[in-house]
Amino acid sequence: MSIQSMIPKSRLEAFSDGVLAIIITIMVLEMKVPHSAEFSALIPVFPVFLSYVLSFIYLAVYWNNHHHLLQSTKHVTGFVMWSNMSLLFWLSLFPFATGWMGENHFAQGPMALYGGVLLMAAFSYWLLQRSIILSQGHDSLLAKAIGRDIKGKLSFVFYAVAILVAFIEPRVSGCIYILVLLMWLSPDRRIERELLKQKIKNFQDKALTKMNPQAVKTLSKGVDDLVTGQIGKNALKVGNKMPPFTLPDANGQLISSDQLLERGSLIISFYRGGWCSYCNLELTSLQGLLSEFGANKATLIAISPEPIDNALATQKKNELSFSVLSDNNNEVARSMGLVYEVPKEVVDIAKSEFDLDYSKYNRTEKHELPIPATYVVGSDGTIIFDFVKPDYTQRAEPLDILDALMTVESK
Repeated sequence: MSIQSMIPKSRLEAFSDGVLAIIITIMVLEMKVPHSAEFSALIPVFPVFLSYVLSFIYLAVYWNNHHHLLQSTKHVTGFVMWSNMSLLFWLSLFPFATGWMGENHFAQGPMALYGGVLLMAAFSYWLLQRSIILSQGHDSLLAKAIGRDIKGKLSFVFYAVAILVAFIEPRVSGCIYILVLLMWLSPDRRIERELLKQKIKNFQDKALTKMNPQAVKTLSKGVDDLVTGQIGKNALKVGNKMPPFTLPDANGQLISSDQLLERGSLIISFYRGGWCSYCNLELTSLQGLLSEFGANKATLIAISPEPIDNALATQKKNELSFSVLSDNNNEVARSMGLVYEVPKEVVDIAKSEFDLDYSKYNRTEKHELPIPATYVVGSDGTIIFDFVKPDYTQRAEPLDILDALMTVESK
């Protein structure tokens, strides 16, 4: 591995956050305080205030997307660092361009210069994306998430048009700047949509290299057998009615699906157990969108065959604030067609490699597990989204679940 590829990204993140904080501080200090105590004294500085608000929101959007961009990055190279410095350079010109535009009441020259700074900042951000993709490969998380980058390309066109229009009608130019800002104001979730998949891949890259090669081969064959054996072919799908259930949560309190559905939609994540790293990654990712699930009138629960005490340990370990239910003997999972018996060779590997005995852990007679599945159930009990994959390394992306909920809400 080269020295460049070993550079951590934490220093780059900290430096960038610090520079952005300084830029915002400089911008607000550029607004001169009126010497008069009359409200009328605020009128002359109102254009400066408007330009500050516009630039502040632009910087907030850059900070937000920069954060998500670096989430997809494992390390940085020299090219990545210099691309990031280019972005910070153009963002550092925001206070000057903002002040000149506001002080001159959005005149032609200042409006054109402001657009030039926006265009170069957008180009630098694009360059940063390209440098990260170059360092990580065209099959990387970022490359897949960005795709054709239609929104980014449209931004270049709008900025270029706005700069030219500024010399004719500055107000139209300002409207274009606001239009581009609105395009990016909603969180850019192209990266988030692939984030769980990338976390799983990163885990596999680290964990599988430490395992006995024969054990890895056996586990891989076990996954292949599950897929080819059509395990889960009888699982409930979209359009089916979910059978009602009542299960204890991690504190022993009985939770009824009928009562949960009275509040709205229900998201159910079936996971194998707290011993499963893939499951823990999925549960923490779901926790990250819990408030947005609630905003769409949905309740999130997780179900596994592990006993109450183990379910409580899973909940605490992953800092989950949603209910984790204990499905003794996989009764609910069985009613939904999700249960399979673990092959003997996989059982033996679990005991020898992980000191894990499925039946003892779940306090059951058989080595049975549920397929890790995710369902979204409408308030009438009808399944409106399903993700059922026998390959336990594949999990539903939380944003796909959110999309299903938003589709229901829009109807």
